[in-house]
Amino acid sequence: MYLKPDGKRLLLINFDPVKHLSVKKIIFLFSVSAITAFGCSTSEKQSRPNILILYADDLGWSDIGCFGNNDHDTPSMNQLASEGIKYTNAYAPAPICSASRASIITGKSPARLHFEFVATEARISDKPLLPPKRTLELPLEEITLGEIAEKAGYNTAYFGKWHIAKHNGKYLKWSNTHGPLQQGFATGSDHYGSHPYDERNRIPAQLKEGEFPIDTLVQKAIGFLKKQQQEQQPFFMFFSSYYVHTPVIPNNSWLIEKYRKRMPGASEDRIKYAAFVETMDYYYGQILKALKHYGLEKNTVVIFTSDNGGHPKYTDNAPLRGNKWNLYEGGIREPFMVKWPGVIDKNTESSEPVIQWDIMPTLCELMEQPDPENTDGKSLLPLWTGKIPALKRKSLYWHFPYYHPPKSYEGTKPCSAIRQGDYKLIYFYEDKQTELYDLANDIGESTDLSSEMPEITEKLKALLMKHLKKANARFAIPNPEFPERKIQSP
Repeated sequence: MYLKPDGKRLLLINFDPVKHLSVKKIIFLFSVSAITAFGCSTSEKQSRPNILILYADDLGWSDIGCFGNNDHDTPSMNQLASEGIKYTNAYAPAPICSASRASIITGKSPARLHFEFVATEARISDKPLLPPKRTLELPLEEITLGEIAEKAGYNTAYFGKWHIAKHNGKYLKWSNTHGPLQQGFATGSDHYGSHPYDERNRIPAQLKEGEFPIDTLVQKAIGFLKKQQQEQQPFFMFFSSYYVHTPVIPNNSWLIEKYRKRMPGASEDRIKYAAFVETMDYYYGQILKALKHYGLEKNTVVIFTSDNGGHPKYTDNAPLRGNKWNLYEGGIREPFMVKWPGVIDKNTESSEPVIQWDIMPTLCELMEQPDPENTDGKSLLPLWTGKIPALKRKSLYWHFPYYHPPKSYEGTKPCSAIRQGDYKLIYFYEDKQTELYDLANDIGESTDLSSEMPEITEKLKALLMKHLKKANARFAIPNPEFPERKIQSP
């Protein structure tokens, strides 16, 4: 049926959750059982906030209005930013989706997880370096956000793209052995919704102006929220959209025409991408409206971010350099917003550098649970509550020991990067070259300062290698099949 709490269409459905036990360490399962057996008091359940993570796919830092884009209409995201805090120096853990997804769900860096990439194994014979063997499934031994929430007595649900395990039949469908239902989430769906991954949704629909295609994945998520009205336990819902990942085929012709008129001279790819971004914003808006409609908004922490930078065919990530697949800012800097009514002030902006593996310790503290061992992040909760003005963190780092994509676009060679304060260093293993940038004065990373500032360059490189050693990172090694064996191990 359709409800109109604000005068606009909101599609709601009934959703019957499918239960599945988590496969994990015996001691962890015992602790979950103990929580379930003894329970929490009603007051404890009511005092803890619900948690909703909205995770976009391939959305660039400057793709939405509240981060400076004047072409794309993103009213839902703009409103979310106005109702909470917007981080302007927020980062994905990797320039590619699978590694970032493994990191956000575990709180560990991709280097520590040895999970830097997931795809079918490809033999590299025409490159100077051999990348490490790809980890195709997140080990069940890794503790996830879902399991932390499950242990804390939360109702858990995961909707959408998982992409940290071998695919079940079709690209991005959940694994039957290493999916969300095996790693702490009690219910959910991997339905493609209205995204053109669903082969039926590749032809633009003839919709009236202002109408969007029905999205089954969003319906299922709203169904879960509807059920939470009757629950005494808090909920944790992770909604992982397939938007705005390729194929970029908007399913509403009127919206394409709107941007064709607005963006004269833009490529057809850019026009369709603009329509895709607005479509994504609309669906997230439906979830946020449902949250309010069902009386859940005031006690829910909402976190929005994306897994990596934008695809270069569809967005230029300006004013940042680079794109999805590389460690320039355009590949890893992301929109990041948090709303928590009554706790986080409205219309707040922070330049504090944060990264998605901070979400694990943050939610652990929020749910009053200990951090899993060997996590990399810092809790943002003291920032949100005003207990501290800034995080005491020396640096952030990234590690991507692969070549990708193999052809076209500005991809990447095996490299690592570190940011300390305003300085950022990128180290390339193939030719042992370093690049140093001052992000405060050169956000576009156009001027390499490594030769002008050798002391800072060497200091940051040493600190980067210290991070990687501590994480037991894997490296690309010399390729014996490459004709010119001039490359040595780092």
